[in-house]
Amino acid sequence: MNARWNFIRTTQHWLSALLLVGAIIVLALNAGEFLIRAAHAIASPFGIDYGEGIVWQQALLMRPGTMYGAIDHLPYVVFHYPPLYHLSVRLLSAVTGADMLASGRSISVLSTLVIAVLTARLAWRNAGADASRTGRVVAALVAGLSLFAWWPVMFWAVLMRVDMLAGMFTIIGVSLGIAALSRPRLLYLAMLSFVAASLCKQTELVAPVVVLAIHGWRCPWLATRAAALGALLGLAAAASLQILSDGGFLRHILSYNLNRMTLGNMHYALLGQVRQWPMVALSIAGLLLICRREGLAGLGARLRSDPHLAELAIICLLPLLLLPGLVSTAKSGGWVNYFIPIMTAGTPLIGILAGHCVMRVGSAGPGWAPSWAALCVPALLALQPELAGMPPARFDTPEFVAAQTAMLERFRAAPGMILADDMVLLLRAGKQVTLEPSIFAELAAMGRWDSAKLVDLVEQQAFAMIQTEHGLDSVTTRARYDPAVLAAIRHAYPRAERVADGLLLLPGQPDQGDTRFEEARAEP
Repeated sequence: MNARWNFIRTTQHWLSALLLVGAIIVLALNAGEFLIRAAHAIASPFGIDYGEGIVWQQALLMRPGTMYGAIDHLPYVVFHYPPLYHLSVRLLSAVTGADMLASGRSISVLSTLVIAVLTARLAWRNAGADASRTGRVVAALVAGLSLFAWWPVMFWAVLMRVDMLAGMFTIIGVSLGIAALSRPRLLYLAMLSFVAASLCKQTELVAPVVVLAIHGWRCPWLATRAAALGALLGLAAAASLQILSDGGFLRHILSYNLNRMTLGNMHYALLGQVRQWPMVALSIAGLLLICRREGLAGLGARLRSDPHLAELAIICLLPLLLLPGLVSTAKSGGWVNYFIPIMTAGTPLIGILAGHCVMRVGSAGPGWAPSWAALCVPALLALQPELAGMPPARFDTPEFVAAQTAMLERFRAAPGMILADDMVLLLRAGKQVTLEPSIFAELAAMGRWDSAKLVDLVEQQAFAMIQTEHGLDSVTTRARYDPAVLAAIRHAYPRAERVADGLLLLPGQPDQGDTRFEEARAEP
């Protein structure tokens, strides 16, 4: 009987080891796919996501006299975020000679790689006091590579958007805050990094709260001074930007960057992440593992005396306190990027769990129990990339390039202003973004902006053409344009052409018998 159980246990452990190696290979291949996707994205001159164009336009305007300006005259541009990402894009573009789109995407990709490295480092450090070197290596590899197994990261990290640079400064701040548990003065550098994160995206506030809370429990005077420094730096930056923008900075990021919220939006956003369930399950399992391993008895006193336990507390509290923030997915402008902070925070927990599996593989305990985790964890890790799938990568296909080039030539040949959903193409054609449709539809709906301004421009046929990514009756277009604006477009721009994947609307009268406009309106 003992021989039989030994055979079963040995088979289990070999199978667990093979599964773990296989899972790491799958994650590595998936990360390789990300690097290929990133290279193609940086090289592509065309837009991948709707929001890239307005970020590019904001970067062009990010200088005194034009940044955070009034929205009662052309160009109608809302600045959604503080300027650090935009200024970084301008700097990299000036230094390298690359255009701002390629520079912005490069910053996002490089920031993501830094996040992966620091995530791996957190898992290495916290794989467990009894973890072998192999266990720590596995923990680090799985944590770093798992970042790219989250679909939102895979998609978003190649875009010209502020999120990844903000995330990089946040995890640098967390890493410095953890290092400050043994070298207290590093907490001041952590606060500097957190301020930099908030100057990329003003909502990056949870991580400094977590770090300061743990330090405040251990050493209130140090945490108070560090918090004061962070507040002073943040307020100084905000005051400077207020002065440089003639009072427009806070008005834009607080009063104009608004969206309607509905439960339907939240349901749609959360439903879109169902395929991430293996990673979610592994993150929760990693959190429970740490709680069981460290125990909760006498936690308060042990946090004061044990810096390693305080480090684990920071790692565990961060995803828990980020969880309520998912309510922001109810915003009409909410999308997959809203999940990236909590996914990033959960990734070290997955690595720590994988490091624990290495110990399980070598366990000599009786029966089946020692290797159940070592069987399930690598199986779920290997499943995740296949289950989530790859984001669309059509931006480098010959068909897409040809279609975009055709639309680009139309934009270039058009005299005067163009109102377009594809704002990257608009800027590529040498035009200016005169208005980003979505945010002004939101402001009009909430009474913060008078859509009559845009209605007048449309009725006067001030735009040479109007380009939408979908038909006028589609859900997306109705969300991006105020009803009064859509009515004016239907009246003043009755001619329609299908170019690339978009709809091109032109002034004048349609030819006799031309049904293309009605067909476009009927598009779901």
